Amino acid sequence: STIRKLGDKVAARQLAQQLGVPTAAGSAAPCDSPAGVRAAMAGAGIHYPVMLKAVGGGGGRGMRPVARDEALDEAFAACQRECAAVGLHGGVFVEELLPAARHIEVQLLGDGAEVVHLYERDCSVQRRRQKQVETSPARNLPSSLRERLFSDALAIGSAVGYRSAGTVEFLVAAGPASAPAPRYVFLEANPRIQVEHTVSEEATGVDLVRATLQIAAGETLRGLGLAQESIRVVAPAIQARVAMTAPGGRLASFAEPGGAGVRCDGALYAGYSPPSQYDPLLVKIIARGAAGGHEGAEVPASSWEVVRRRLLRACSELHLGGTLQTNLAELRAILASGTFARGGEWTTELLDDEEATASALGTPSASSAPSAPSAPSAPSASASLAHSQLLDEAFGGGSAAATAAAGAEEEAPLPEGCSYVRAPVAGRVLDAAEQDCARPGELVGAGASILVLSSMKMEVPVGAPASGRLLELLAQPGSVVELGQPVALLRHAEGAAAAGAEEAVASGGGAGSEVDAGPRPDLARVLERRFWTTDQGRASPGGDPKFAARVAGRAERGQRTARQNIEALVDAGSLFEYGRYAVAAQRGRRKLEELERRTPGDGLVTGVASVNGGAGGFSPAL
Repeated sequence: STIRKLGDKVAARQLAQQLGVPTAAGSAAPCDSPAGVRAAMAGAGIHYPVMLKAVGGGGGRGMRPVARDEALDEAFAACQRECAAVGLHGGVFVEELLPAARHIEVQLLGDGAEVVHLYERDCSVQRRRQKQVETSPARNLPSSLRERLFSDALAIGSAVGYRSAGTVEFLVAAGPASAPAPRYVFLEANPRIQVEHTVSEEATGVDLVRATLQIAAGETLRGLGLAQESIRVVAPAIQARVAMTAPGGRLASFAEPGGAGVRCDGALYAGYSPPSQYDPLLVKIIARGAAGGHEGAEVPASSWEVVRRRLLRACSELHLGGTLQTNLAELRAILASGTFARGGEWTTELLDDEEATASALGTPSASSAPSAPSAPSAPSASASLAHSQLLDEAFGGGSAAATAAAGAEEEAPLPEGCSYVRAPVAGRVLDAAEQDCARPGELVGAGASILVLSSMKMEVPVGAPASGRLLELLAQPGSVVELGQPVALLRHAEGAAAAGAEEAVASGGGAGSEVDAGPRPDLARVLERRFWTTDQGRASPGGDPKFAARVAGRAERGQRTARQNIEALVDAGSLFEYGRYAVAAQRGRRKLEELERRTPGDGLVTGVASVNGGAGGFSPAL
């Protein structure tokens, strides 16, 4: 009964509304089609952007933000597929999307007659709705709001006679910590113990797993000494989830961090190869501060700074050797940032916005808590790499490059003008006919979807690396492919054929469409601008004669251009460029067309990329 009421997201939403708990505007019942979603949006008076949610989804599965109407149909189908793949109820409902919100959840424990809370967690540090860092209690949360969240969560738990550990989750509109009454809405209830329960255990000193088992055996909360008045925050705590960012790979060597106030939860060992069908989580690292020195859930900034530095050091000491790609480098960057150190500023969408991420992670945090007790800083990146290499040697585990080379197989030579399309992740191949993908024999444009992989709970499209004709699919539906494995054979287009493939995509005809017109005028203008920013464009007739002469001179001396140097330095395809369409501030004496062709990027190539992304057990750096 409890699972039916809370595990069904629509039923839980209706229960919250009956109890007077604020909810986001949305559909009153599941929708059976995209047309039903549109009708529900009209009835609820909500507009894009919206969030589609599968009734039986969870853990980020079966959720899709939709920013415009053209994307609704595919998002609806994707929600259903993700849940159907694991046997969950795939009915879909729609809610308004709260931008820039904090994700705050309340930990509950009930014995069937009484329900108590174990304070709250801030789970706002997320990437694509996958939690990465959790904090308990939440920092800079108004006390009046905290009490309302507790009251609403307890009301929901009491209404169903909750008996076990569970969580009630809310979204809180971002704003100044001093705001008198920030808006909040019920998100969902999870009638189970969650991954992040460990940070609440460290914050309150209550062993939630043990208490859950004792309650299942007939104990009561009061019999366990867990009356509400006896539960308090004993120390602030922060948890980091170390997870794979791409499936596949092998853990060649492993060493956990240690020390006072550091806890590691995981089951890793040297030689472990995580399966791609399951959650990408590898290990949780939790840091706890000193007990006392605070009143209730109000923890001073100096105490938080001790915990942050402790967790940052633990993440720097964690060693994962081999070929696993993880988010460890990003976790270090998050914990070292001023945005995180100040507390309460992180929102659920921040990591999904590249510019916001760069801004947040680039903020220095050295002066964020000047009153904090002195603590040694985390090791530098070079020191961490040296530490990693030493451990690789000590444990007999090769580096990522060596491990990958050892398992590489020699591939047959390709026909002239052809290349493989390789799997960007390990995963199971979905049926291309159901995914609206290109078929063998069709012309495709660069980026066109060739097939879709199901990997680590998510769907990952595999795009064509260049324009051309799809000759053959090398991986069949239902088969499991490894990272980098060839999945299709593509013959590159040249001249008119290449233009035709691009036009087919640009004109919206899709794969296999007949080409009878060029790209739209606005798209053609963008493509032309992009061409003039490349070395090829600048050195071509009509470009910059001086640049062409410099390139020729460099080539004679065996030297490279700036872009060629970057291509040789960074991992292939990893450069995310900024500002390439900027021009020099010389419009008073030169025409714009001349500036576009002779001063792209105002003389700079700017962006972020990864370098040696797989080496030393580290994931690509930002």
